[in-house]
Amino acid sequence: PAAAIVWREDERPVFMQIDPAEAVVLETVGNGLTFGGLCVALTDRMPEDDAIQLAAKYLRNWLAHGWITGVALDPESEEVRS
Repeated sequence: PAAAIVWREDERPVFMQIDPAEAVVLETVGNGLTFGGLCVALTDRMPEDDAIQLAAKYLRNWLAHGWITGVALDPESEEVRS
């Protein structure tokens, strides 16, 4: 199955098909999972080096498309939240 994301760039709607796994990760991060938590979650599915590279790839893509507009420090864990 395919997944898609839709967002606006100024007044123009933009549509892009994304990997279903990335869609699940993006939704989870949107619900408060930290970047560190994302890396840990991915290491359950693949070797640590691959997990970190994939998490970095996702983050780079999300920043490039403007899907992450700010970050906040979680005062309880001192991890940065997106």
